[in-house]
Amino acid sequence: AICFSNMTSIISDRMMDQMKDKVTSMIESGQLSELEHLSVLGKLVALVEIEPTKLILKRIVQLAGPVKSISNGYDFKSGKDTFVGTSLGNQYIMNSRSLDFELRGTSHYDSVTDICFPEGCSELFITASRNDIRVWDAYKRQELLRIQVPNLVCRCICLSPDGGNIISGWDDGKIRAFKPQSGSLAYMITDAHDGEVDRKSTRLN
Repeated sequence: AICFSNMTSIISDRMMDQMKDKVTSMIESGQLSELEHLSVLGKLVALVEIEPTKLILKRIVQLAGPVKSISNGYDFKSGKDTFVGTSLGNQYIMNSRSLDFELRGTSHYDSVTDICFPEGCSELFITASRNDIRVWDAYKRQELLRIQVPNLVCRCICLSPDGGNIISGWDDGKIRAFKPQSGSLAYMITDAHDGEVDRKSTRLN
């Protein structure tokens, strides 16, 4: 993420009109004055001061993915007072004054196509979706590892019997195996099928 914490500028009337067309939401906060608001412009969250003839841009941050939701809240531990969600499934908690933020949660942003648990283990599970495979802590409900393969959909996943590889089938007809600790590619079988690989299983003989 990119943060310009000391940026101060005055936006002209023409730019203000253009900015109004792009602002998708605007909220007030208890830490801000009556003229100050948080504005959302795509991936950007901006602290602006609204005056009769101009907008004063005080601070701006860029998050991962277009912002789809923003609301007042409060985390007493961190002192942050604004919750923000993006189209990529990321949830942030933010200070409305400084725009300091932290990532509080993640999720898939497209359909989950498959899920599997390691043999005899209920603490971890693995999910498949568009662009990635993710390993989760079931008890903490936290993402532990993300294996990304851009512009493809993972259709199915399973673990090898020894737990040493995550075996996955993709919509490009390839089978890919990844190391569950690092996410690195162990091996790939090209042209495994003419179409999508949508079923995969491993068994002990």
